[in-house]
Parts: sequence; structure tokens; C-alpha cells
Amino acid sequence: MAEIFQDEGETKEVHIQSLKRELGKLQSRLESVEQKFFDDMIDVKTYNEMKRKTDVQIGDVKMELEQIKSRGKDFQKHLEEGISIFKNVNGFYENATIEGKRQIIKSIFNEKLIYTSKYFKTSHLDETIKLVLTQMKKLKFLRVK
Repeated sequence: MAEIFQDEGETKEVHIQSLKRELGKLQSRLESVEQKFFDDMIDVKTYNEMKRKTDVQIGDVKMELEQIKSRGKDFQKHLEEGISIFKNVNGFYENATIEGKRQIIKSIFNEKLIYTSKYFKTSHLDETIKLVLTQMKKLKFLRVK
């Protein structure tokens, strides 16, 4: 599971670097437009139109950068909390009400869970849960059809 999150982090970092390069190009373009305007190579109307378009593009890239950066801020904290809860899911399940037990099962198994005399089965299993279950030998009775 750590490998998947590491890969996602690397992909995120590549995306951030790409956006930073794009932002640099847009800022250079804006400086070029300003220089052309100051050198009387373009008129006021053209300058204003090009500046407005470039400013909008710069704003879009900056907003996307901020969204990507803020997406993973507390990721490690939430991951650790989730793992802690997941490690103690037996305790939570044993102490839960009937409705609480249903909620725990629903959160783990998104689709209908069917019990046969030998095993449980479901048509779909969340990828994260799949990774965890494949690491636990006790849960070999679970089959995804």
C-alpha cells in the first residue's frame, strides 16, 4: 500500500513541477508583452487583451498548484488514524450496536456481501481493502467474483 501512495506522491510532484514550468513560461510571456508595449511594438488594445488572457492563465495555473499542494497536507495524519482504526476494527465491531456493525461492514464491502456455507463473496472489493486483505492469511475465505 505504501508503494501505491509513494507512486501517487511522485506523480503529484511531477505534476507540480510541470505546473511551475508552465507558470514560468506564462510570466515570461507577460513580461514580453509588457516589453513590446513599452517599445511601441503593440498598441494598447492588443496589450490589454494579451495581458488579460495571460493573467487568467496565470491565475488558473496558480489555483491548480494550490489545490494539488493542499490535497496531501494532512494525508499522513489521516492515513495513520485510518490504520489505527482498521487495526482495531475487531474491537469496534464487537462493541458496536447492530446498526454500527452494519455500518462497519458497509464501509469495508461496497457491494452486496453473500455468505455461503464455506466462504463470503462479493462482486466488488475496494482496492485499498484488497491490498490489506491479501496481506492477511486469516482472510482467505473471502472471494471476489
